[in-house]
Amino acid sequence: MTTVVKGGFEIDFLMLVAAIGAAILGSWAEGALLLFLFSLGHALEHYAMGKARKSIAALANLAPPTALVLRNGQTSEVGIAELVIGDIILVKPNTKIPADGVVVKGTGSVNQAPITGESVPVEKTAVPHANIDYSKEAKIDARYRVFAGTINGASALEIKVIREAQDSTISRLIKMVNEAEQQKSPTQLFTDKFEKIFVPAVLILVGLLCLAFLVIDEPFSKSFYRAMAVLVAASPCALAISTPSAVLSGVARAARAGVLIKGGGPLEDWAHSALWPSIKQARLPKASPNSPTLFL
Repeated sequence: MTTVVKGGFEIDFLMLVAAIGAAILGSWAEGALLLFLFSLGHALEHYAMGKARKSIAALANLAPPTALVLRNGQTSEVGIAELVIGDIILVKPNTKIPADGVVVKGTGSVNQAPITGESVPVEKTAVPHANIDYSKEAKIDARYRVFAGTINGASALEIKVIREAQDSTISRLIKMVNEAEQQKSPTQLFTDKFEKIFVPAVLILVGLLCLAFLVIDEPFSKSFYRAMAVLVAASPCALAISTPSAVLSGVARAARAGVLIKGGGPLEDWAHSALWPSIKQARLPKASPNSPTLFL
């Protein structure tokens, strides 16, 4: 209602007016059914968005909540939020790596599939100069670098933290997915522009139909009933409800599969492009183990 007071109109407003009209006509059951169906549509929308947000929350669970840090010759368990750049953490075999860093001691394979999508573990080895501040290095050899959320293999590794928890690769992925949710797709933008013109036009038409009894020989109740029928039929609520939830679900589901889509616009562009079929055709026959995350 606040939107209407400010001069903005939404498709929801048409349904509210239609329900009020049904009450005026004495058709309480029809008005209640109309509001129920409309509320059910919104409930399903929130349910879909809730599932999408749970998918995004699952990304945060890729990294362990604690880490074994080596300080002053002692090993202690701390929360990943307490890690600072330069800390040395101990990663036991077959456990998740808690922070982005470089290997300073040990050699072994790391499963990077949760982050990069690579299906084959990558061999890691210690950096030749452990005293260098790698957090300021623009490029670090893949042999030395590890990511939070990846899984260590059969060897114990000592890793030097080069990014704090809030700046880790997985944290930045989550942030980008959340930002992508807020970017409207072309369909959503069109819907927003469409309803600003369409809703007032329908209200004007309904107002004219209510005055039809002045032109044709019929009672006001019949003109009003016809106007309410047009009002209900002219409400494209499915378009307004389905588009945001579909975009959000698509972005979140893709993120779980390792594909980061930067908003509804790229998602729709991808749907109409030949990129995905060409990727499958180029890669499946080769059975290539390299499967990096796609950034669209």
